[in-house]
Amino acid sequence: MAQEYDKIIKENLEKVVLQLIRKTTNIEPIKGEVLYPELHYTIEREADFVEKITTKDNQTFVFHIEFQTANDKSIADRMFVYAGLIYKIYRLPLRQIVFYIGNDPVNMPSKLSMPTFEYNFQLIDLQAISYREFITSNIPEEVLLAILCNFGEVQAELVVEEIFIKLRTLQESNLNFQRSVRQLDMLSLLRDLQPLILKQEQKMALTLDIKKDLRYQQGTEERTLEITLEMIKKGLDNELISEITKLSIQDIETIRMKLKSEGKRKQ
Repeated sequence: MAQEYDKIIKENLEKVVLQLIRKTTNIEPIKGEVLYPELHYTIEREADFVEKITTKDNQTFVFHIEFQTANDKSIADRMFVYAGLIYKIYRLPLRQIVFYIGNDPVNMPSKLSMPTFEYNFQLIDLQAISYREFITSNIPEEVLLAILCNFGEVQAELVVEEIFIKLRTLQESNLNFQRSVRQLDMLSLLRDLQPLILKQEQKMALTLDIKKDLRYQQGTEERTLEITLEMIKKGLDNELISEITKLSIQDIETIRMKLKSEGKRKQ
């Protein structure tokens, strides 16, 4: 099962690694080059992700990223070995991050103490980061990461619905959308959210590409209004609604005021 998560992460990370670094560290990368080091040295193991990063202030170094779906007491030992091998190959300053995406509380060491020095890496628990950091992205692969983050006080069902709506708005192809949903379904297992994913799949009727329907163009504006009304009723703010529907803040506020007026008339 862990191999399935690894496959999804590796398929998607190349497209969002700079955004992920930017949102979880104090580094501002402007470009990156994926590296493929062969780590042969009494062991043979493939690192999750290695990239040469150039920052705004024109610094260049190697970024090594690992994803963990479960706590590993020996993670510091493994990262230390990676550090030595990667540095030996590229001879550049090295920055390492382990992103923990498991469901249990994170409980791993992030440093290794030696008699003459101390080695450490950055350990980031995605459950400590707000899902809004990723739901507002215009990159589908980045939006998928929202399912692994902190929902705060927002109900899980509403977050799942937000993710589906955003993925739908970003992808013209129904095939690409279905691919994203399959990946979302797999990642949801890490948070015990698969029942909500299945429920949302049924609501959105994934097997029907409505954009081929001649009535689609006529119904687009009505559907956008329906989605906007639903999000207002669920308490979402204007900025997030605008990001998802592409309506202006002013238009959303007008809809919000009309909704309030209708509610008062019915009382």
